[in-house]
Amino acid sequence: MSADKLDNHKQGISRIGAYIAFIISLLLVITFDSEQIKYSSWIISLMFISLPSLIVVARIDYLVRVQQNRKRSMFRGLATFLGFVPSFIAIILFVASFSIIASIIFTLLTFFWMIVIDFMTYIGFKEDSEI
Repeated sequence: MSADKLDNHKQGISRIGAYIAFIISLLLVITFDSEQIKYSSWIISLMFISLPSLIVVARIDYLVRVQQNRKRSMFRGLATFLGFVPSFIAIILFVASFSIIASIIFTLLTFFWMIVIDFMTYIGFKEDSEI
């Protein structure tokens, strides 16, 4: 097990942990103030659905990246999808409960930056493979 892979794993775990903490704190806020927030039952349901998968992502990431020395895994991808998509939809609904325009802009900006990051990753990968 190389130190570089372990460092990458630790960085990923800290990001996932921060996201889980954010989701739990948002869940608590909505639970205690659910009468004033539109779509609160949908938001709470989606967040509860995402939490087990987000926690599993951290464990699977260690098994796949560090112990098995692989970059990809179907189950890691599935856990990531089932963890982030419902929680992302819940965040969009939370923002929409205050402003539909803000939720649309939030969604568009999120997808825009995801595409930019994917493009930058592709360019970096392409440059590394040419060396």
